[in-house]
Amino acid sequence: MYNYIKKNSFLVAHLPFIVYIVVLTWLLAVPSVKFVESFEVSDKIEHFFAFFVLTFLFGFSAHFQTRFKKYSKAVFIMVLLISALYGAATEIMQYFVPGRSCDFFDWLMDFSGAIIGMVVFIPFIKFISEDAQ
Repeated sequence: MYNYIKKNSFLVAHLPFIVYIVVLTWLLAVPSVKFVESFEVSDKIEHFFAFFVLTFLFGFSAHFQTRFKKYSKAVFIMVLLISALYGAATEIMQYFVPGRSCDFFDWLMDFSGAIIGMVVFIPFIKFISEDAQ
């Protein structure tokens, strides 16, 4: 599985991350609209899971990148830091969007989701890389 992903990294790792971050950025940037009211989940839970998925996909994409191999040892820290900064930037951006607000606790849930996303990603990538050896 690992070798297949490595050979097809654009389709399997990079493209899903690119699509997800574009959609997430759009969702965080548009004026507040209740897209699906049937779920009625706290916005804090939505932020947590959005950044959990973002960090997992970002870690996956960063792990299979080939351009900056010298940074591969610090990839997990860089992914976590960039995810946290992205969360902060989107919260600040929401201050200027009608119907949205800048909320420290939303960012805290973004950061929490990013941390758990990385905590889940690290053993996952070790598990799938075992079959390549």
